[in-house]
Amino acid sequence: MTRVLAVGWELPGRAPDQRMEAANYRTWQLVEALRSDGHEVCLVAGRIGTEFPAGLIERSTDRGLTYVPMRFSEPFWTGRLQQLHDEFRPDCILGITFGGALRASRLRTNKPRWFDIYGDHTAEMQAAAHLRRSDRGIATELRLFRRLLRVGDVFSVCGTPQRHALIGQLAMVGRLNRANFGYELVHVVRPGAMRGPSPQPGGLRGPVVDPAAKIVLWVGGYNTWTDIDTLYHGLAWAMEGDPRLHFVSVGGELPGCDIYARFHRLVEASAFRERFHLLGWQPVSTVPSYYSDADIGITLDANCYEAELGTRTRLVEMMQHGLPIVTTRACELSEIIEADRLGLTFPIGDWQGLGQEILTLAADEARRREMGERGREYALTELSFPNASAPLRRWVCEPRLAPDLQRRSRSQVYSWEHSARAAMREMIWAVVGLDK
Repeated sequence: MTRVLAVGWELPGRAPDQRMEAANYRTWQLVEALRSDGHEVCLVAGRIGTEFPAGLIERSTDRGLTYVPMRFSEPFWTGRLQQLHDEFRPDCILGITFGGALRASRLRTNKPRWFDIYGDHTAEMQAAAHLRRSDRGIATELRLFRRLLRVGDVFSVCGTPQRHALIGQLAMVGRLNRANFGYELVHVVRPGAMRGPSPQPGGLRGPVVDPAAKIVLWVGGYNTWTDIDTLYHGLAWAMEGDPRLHFVSVGGELPGCDIYARFHRLVEASAFRERFHLLGWQPVSTVPSYYSDADIGITLDANCYEAELGTRTRLVEMMQHGLPIVTTRACELSEIIEADRLGLTFPIGDWQGLGQEILTLAADEARRREMGERGREYALTELSFPNASAPLRRWVCEPRLAPDLQRRSRSQVYSWEHSARAAMREMIWAVVGLDK
């Protein structure tokens, strides 16, 4: 048994408004996989969005999990995190997503650290900068990113494209060095699915839409890389072709992002606005019934590097509930869906392609059933929490420092020396053009 200090996010069902994002599901996936193996986990859980009400800041222990909510927005949280580390005396550290890994990088520890960088942070920064029409903050984020890249002993990512990107990012901070030759710095841990009881239908048919409707379902936030123009025009085109089609959106606005509000304005001006049902964020306990009622699950991405390097947790959730999918051909997971016939894909920005694929599935109940069953089987086997998290599970059984960090203080001295030499050689190159 290994004692693991995990720095991540709230687990499903813990937040009072029940709002869940990809970081919450990722925390659940990794923590649950380790608990199932019998390891003792202490989870320091931050919250996404609104802060914890005072009554929620409590520590609890349940079947190998110590759960400690923490306000990371307050000053001096570093001292509380360090105290928790010293009291728990972990064998290793797990930082979940960029935010969790960054906070875990502040710990004074000689224990190995696994940093799960779930989605390419540099591509996410680019998308956010495009939305707010400013590059302000990118330089700061890059400095913070380099900080955690220098101290992590091993890393995980959401897919193969991001693995390649992170290897390059590690190279640019000097981690591809002689000591690490042959050592696996980066592992792929795809988003996982958790087997649970079959949900009861009835959340949408009747209360929200006509029982005879064909329901196209969106679940989750509208992020900076959501192509709302393609989404709206594709849905409207499909609705014109099939009067039974209704669109139900469960989820909505994300902090600092106005994509959802813009989509709402498009819907309000639509001739089909009565067939758009924007429900906003809903309690996580009710969402499975929406999957049971829906006919088609949908997600799509804009043309950006984040779509290529990242992933979509909601795709796995749709598959595990047996919902056939229509999605852009962008992330690695969408390529798997296309290759294994788990759903239908269309090119980024092709709103007619989106509309046509919706009409194709809406008209073919047998095909929807077949795709849904195949997707559920794939999610609950290949992408089950234990299988998807296998690299982390193996490492936690025998965690170790990266070869170049096994003597951290000595490595740091060498790093300063090499940085000073590099600065002098760069100056020589700038002045006289010699690189020797």
